[in-house]
Amino acid sequence: MKLSLQKTTMSVLLSGLMFFGSSFLQAAQMQSSIQEFRKIQNICGDGVNYAVTKTAVLAGVVSYLGAAVYESTSILAREEYLVASKYPDAQKWYEALSKKYPDAHLEQKRFSQTMRGVRANAIAWCSAFDAIYFPQASLKEINRLYKKKMKNKELTQEELTILAKEEFILLHEAGHIEHNDMWKRLVSIIGIEAILSIGSQLYLKHINPSGVQRTIVSHMDGFIPFFVALFGYIRYQEAQADNFACQQGDIDALKGGITFFEDEDVDPLYGIENKKLSPFIETKSFIGGLMQRYANYGDGIGLALRKFIQRHSSTRWMYDYLHDFAHPGPSTRAQKIRNHIAEKEKSLVIA
Repeated sequence: MKLSLQKTTMSVLLSGLMFFGSSFLQAAQMQSSIQEFRKIQNICGDGVNYAVTKTAVLAGVVSYLGAAVYESTSILAREEYLVASKYPDAQKWYEALSKKYPDAHLEQKRFSQTMRGVRANAIAWCSAFDAIYFPQASLKEINRLYKKKMKNKELTQEELTILAKEEFILLHEAGHIEHNDMWKRLVSIIGIEAILSIGSQLYLKHINPSGVQRTIVSHMDGFIPFFVALFGYIRYQEAQADNFACQQGDIDALKGGITFFEDEDVDPLYGIENKKLSPFIETKSFIGGLMQRYANYGDGIGLALRKFIQRHSSTRWMYDYLHDFAHPGPSTRAQKIRNHIAEKEKSLVIA
């Protein structure tokens, strides 16, 4: 859901690793001398054969890494990795949600706190092939609050909101597994490389464009196009997982999801329209006073710029994209949830 408060999902880390592996191969190609490149071409044939060879190498690397992750998260998963081994009441919460949301098929997924080779306190909200992982801080809170609920003690509104937020996140991660996102991401890495690398070489060979067109096509097999295409697909997967959570979750869970995104830790621009600079601690130094004056001027410009970015949809989109390539912007995701809440409330009124 997030990555280390951007809360990087395991699957995004895997894709990033593979992405940089592909980029390394491309960087090595660009940095090689013309003579070395010609030697490779002599071995592989023309540019098309070279592109096929490079794609095949990447496919082998991706397959190996994918198998390694599947092995560590599924085959070699120990019982001590499960949430139930340390947080029994959090597991009961999970089981209750399995009955509440049968279409999410939570009973078919393992609720885990860590995986092989990873420290538990390094885990963020994420999912793998058939397991959902929650961070320790969330599990401790869920365990405490659900234990309190099981004892028929009344929860405060803040505590109910915390559980609702975690419920939305759980459904989001379940959506990734329901959509087979990990498998699809592995295939997409190979597919994107094949389309950009082999496709561009075939076009250059058979269409033989000239001028600007040839320059553009020849650069399709590079770092930036691969980067944009891969993370564009990852953003699409994240949006679809949000849709799954919105469709499955009840209104309370969706409202909890909004609180996840409308938070300064997740969205640095949230509430910035009301933000003001606090005064500096008074100094008796003349030089210090000058430094504070100029710093206040610079900070004021920075704050005004962030407010401008927050007000305009185009600049806000660009800011969100640069802030997090792998996820849609938090304000966009919060608005999507609001739209689903409105639809659910409308359907309840009609019913």
